[in-house]
Parts: sequence; structure tokens; C-alpha cells
Amino acid sequence: MHPITIPGPLQNLRERLDHCRSIGKRAVFPEELKRQAVRLSSEYPPTAVVNALAISPTSLSRWKRQLDGGDSNRHITPDTNEPFVTLPLAQPCKAQRYRLSIVLGSADSDHTVTLTGEVTRDQWSEILDQISSVLLS
Repeated sequence: MHPITIPGPLQNLRERLDHCRSIGKRAVFPEELKRQAVRLSSEYPPTAVVNALAISPTSLSRWKRQLDGGDSNRHITPDTNEPFVTLPLAQPCKAQRYRLSIVLGSADSDHTVTLTGEVTRDQWSEILDQISSVLLS
């Protein structure tokens, strides 16, 4: 019998999930990791994803519903001619985290995009710097 090889992206996410599992009695996964799992389930068979990540099929289904439901702005893609702020990647479970909620809108439109989650102090500072540079350019 040949050993099972887990693709690199699944292995990387598994390690990050395992780190979160090791921190407390009950694992709480950041939304970023849930999003990655959902994205990978469209690139790999869902069964392979749940096995590689050691999550239940129910968890993956619930994450898909949570990330796909209720937000009318979820499919908005930035216009490539407009400035766009790239948020820093979260380093889950390492530093003290703070709740973040940013609503971005335009005076010319009723559309808004709401960003929510948890960030470190350094990430918060980087977000403000990037937004400032876009607005002042």
C-alpha cells in the first residue's frame, strides 16, 4: 500500500488548523482559515479536504453556508481601474487580536463592502496605512 500524499495547500492549512486546535479546549478557527477550506473544497474533492484537514463534512458544509449566505455584497469584485486595498494575511492564534469592522462605500453608489474579523495591532496599523495611501494618492 502506498502512503497517501496530501497536496501542499491542504497540508499547510492542516498545520494552521492544528495550531488553533492546540491552543484551547475547543478549537475556534478564524474566518480566514474557514474561507481557505471552502476555497480548497472547490479545487479538491470535498472528501479529500475534510480528511486532510481533519474536519467533519458537516463543518465544511456549515462554513460554506456561512460564507455564502446573507451578505448581498459577497460577489462584488473591485474595478481594476480603481485603487484597491489588500488586507494583510492574518497570522491566526498567535497574538492578541482585536475586533475589526470596516464599511467601505462610495458617494456615487449605494453599494458597500463590510469587512469584519479579528486583527492584531500590527495588522490594524498596516490596514490604516494602506487605506491612507489609497485615499491620499
